[in-house]
Amino acid sequence: MHMEERRINPRNKTYLGAEIVFNGRYSTFDCLVRNRSLSGATLEMGETLGTPGAFELTLHREGTPRVCRVVWRSRTQLGVAPTDEKPGTIVPIEAARRMRQLSQERDILRRRLADMNEPA
Repeated sequence: MHMEERRINPRNKTYLGAEIVFNGRYSTFDCLVRNRSLSGATLEMGETLGTPGAFELTLHREGTPRVCRVVWRSRTQLGVAPTDEKPGTIVPIEAARRMRQLSQERDILRRRLADMNEPA
């Protein structure tokens, strides 16, 4: 069974060295751009753990950083798309879900405390 092709633009296979930059330019990871198009790219690296939801990507041969957001990830690859957002303004979906869950738990605890403080 084949997965449905959802790409807008055709991808071109590449083997380009690049650098992922984030955390105010204090953190970097080297990676390979395995394919790319106008609408995105696949990056390959040793481990994607610790890579944020958005970052600057600089191709070694071009030198101009581009802000990208992560669309999908596996253990060793990232699917990214260019964005106009600043890297710090994008929250990964896992973090957003966890924040929502914690907010709901906080609200439940507040209601329990209010119930405990009401006179019997």
